[in-house]
Amino acid sequence: MNQLRKDRGLSINGLANMSGLSYSTVNSILRGKSETPNLGTIIKIASAFSMTIIEFLDVPEIVEYSFDDMEEIGEDNALKEGDS
Repeated sequence: MNQLRKDRGLSINGLANMSGLSYSTVNSILRGKSETPNLGTIIKIASAFSMTIIEFLDVPEIVEYSFDDMEEIGEDNALKEGDS
């Protein structure tokens, strides 16, 4: 979704405004902090991109998204933080 946002030339704040969601909600989703956004939130984001929910869910970045990948990223970051 972050790449889609960038491809459309939208800032996080712009996407938040267009979707009617708060900046913190959109930012949390983009950063993987909100791992389970509800359907209403996903529909609002899809609408902000002028996409149907089906089109939005068919975006390769979203189709290929894995929460396991986010856990690995979190573990990698924790390891880096522990090293300093």
